[in-house]
Amino acid sequence: MAGTAPRSSVAPVFSRTLSRSRVKPEIYTTVDGKVIVEDELLNFLAVKIKTLSQDEIVLLAANTFDSEWIEASKKVLFELCPTTQRNVSHKGTHKDVNNIKSCHKVMNECGENTPRFVSHYLDELPPVTFTNMDVSSLLGRMEELCAEVCSMKHAMQLQADVSEDFRAITVAIDRRVCALECSTDLTRGLDGSDEAAVVGARLDGNALGAAAGASALNVERATTMDSPSGLTFLPGSPKWSHVVKKGRRHDSEKAADKPRLRTVAPERKNKSGNVRATSKWSRLSW
Repeated sequence: MAGTAPRSSVAPVFSRTLSRSRVKPEIYTTVDGKVIVEDELLNFLAVKIKTLSQDEIVLLAANTFDSEWIEASKKVLFELCPTTQRNVSHKGTHKDVNNIKSCHKVMNECGENTPRFVSHYLDELPPVTFTNMDVSSLLGRMEELCAEVCSMKHAMQLQADVSEDFRAITVAIDRRVCALECSTDLTRGLDGSDEAAVVGARLDGNALGAAAGASALNVERATTMDSPSGLTFLPGSPKWSHVVKKGRRHDSEKAADKPRLRTVAPERKNKSGNVRATSKWSRLSW
C-alpha cells in the first residue's frame, strides 16, 4: 500500500507494496466442519493479539495492508464470528485504523470461537522489531518478571531457613535424649563395677543439653581402708561411724581409742619362797 501516511509518531512507518492483491480472503471447510480462512491480515491479528498491544498491532497492520484488503478481511470476520459488535462502515482519514480496531474487538470478544486463520505468503506479514514496539509496555513486563523472580527467591530462602532450624532442633533433641540415657545408666550402675557409687549427676550448662561425659558428672567412688581392729570404714569418716550392738562401739575399737592403765607390782618372795604381788601401785604406763 504505497503512499499511506503514518498513523503515529511513536514508531517509524513500515510501508511496502504487496506483490499481489486479493479482493476477498479464501475460505475452506474441513471434513469435521472446521472453518479455515486464508488471509494474511487476519492471521497477523490472531497471532499478535497475544503478544502486542492494540496500538502496536493497529500501527503495523495499517502501514502494511491497503484499504481494500482491510475492508475485505473485516467483512469476512464479521460474517464468520458470532459477535455482538456492529459492522460499522468507517470513513475519513482514519478509516483503516478504525476498521482494524473493529477486527481487534471482534477477536477479543470471540476468543477461541474464531475460525482458523492461516497465511500462505509469510513474507507479506509485517515484521515486528523493537522500533515497532511500545518500549514502556516492554519495560513494565520486565519489571513484573523481576518482581516475581525476587518473590520466588525470597520464598526459597525462607524455606531453606526453616529447614535449617528443623535440622538444628532435631540434633538438639537427639543430644538431650543421649544425655538422659547416659545419666540414667550411671545412676543405676549398669557399668558392672562393685566399687562405683554414683552420688550425684549434673549436666553441664549448655543450651542444647549436650551429652554428659565423665567430667560433667559429680561421681564419688568410695574406697575401703582397714582399721587396726580389722573393720572396714570410709576414709575421712569418724571411727564410730561403724556401730554394732544398738549403736555401741566394739570393745576392740574402745581399746584402740583409749590408752589403758595397768599396775606393775615388784616381785617379792615370802618366807615360804613364793612370789606375791605387793599392794603398792607402781607408776602408770601408757
